[in-house]
Amino acid sequence: MASRKALIIGSPDEKIPGVNVDLKQLKDYLKSAIGGLWYENEITTLISPSATSIRVQLNLLKLNDYSLIFFGGHGFHSVERNRTILHINSHETFDSLELRVGAQKHSLILDCCRKAQSERRIAKATMEGYTFDSANRQQLDPAQCRQYFDKAISECDAGLVVMNACSLNETAGESTTEGGYYTSSLIDAGNEWARNKLSSIDLAKSYATSSTQDCHEAAATRVKLLSGGRQTPNFEAPRADKKFPFAVVA
Repeated sequence: MASRKALIIGSPDEKIPGVNVDLKQLKDYLKSAIGGLWYENEITTLISPSATSIRVQLNLLKLNDYSLIFFGGHGFHSVERNRTILHINSHETFDSLELRVGAQKHSLILDCCRKAQSERRIAKATMEGYTFDSANRQQLDPAQCRQYFDKAISECDAGLVVMNACSLNETAGESTTEGGYYTSSLIDAGNEWARNKLSSIDLAKSYATSSTQDCHEAAATRVKLLSGGRQTPNFEAPRADKKFPFAVVA
């Protein structure tokens, strides 16, 4: 059985209250059967943390077979360093490249702006036990969802997946009620895939998973619509055929 660890980092403020929605919705999704039935002790949430506390958690991620990191908050793309920098609290920033460290099989989701800026000028998302109304009113088996989520992880090669809410020099939009455009769309994509899959699959005979890439692509389409074409999520992954799972039905 694959060991997993998720690190959810949020840095909300009065300008982006939707981050709080993202944090709750994402944790609820991970703990749901569709999200792979992550256990409570496999998920760590940090709110406006220090850089030191983040690095402590990064070291713990390395001890697992699979890890996932989510960041929601303010960010920008450093002209000097040519990388995305995150505002983790009111007085510290954090290089997003550090969040690429984790287990050998690792996914990183960044829901923040990536507007290019010069640092010299800067002062400073439960569906657990969810039953879908399909033709047969099938009910998910949470234990099997977790089992097959682990199986999908074990079938993937080691590597790094990075899912950005927006492209370079773009800002990430949000709704105060729904959360960030990207995070809410990503969760919706996983749930919508499961809803559709349950109308065509017999869970007594089979199971199915949807990859991080498939859910990202579905989310990206919605984000482009929500932002009027101003926000373009992007996806980085190894060239291996199999991608890490993001949703499962069993």
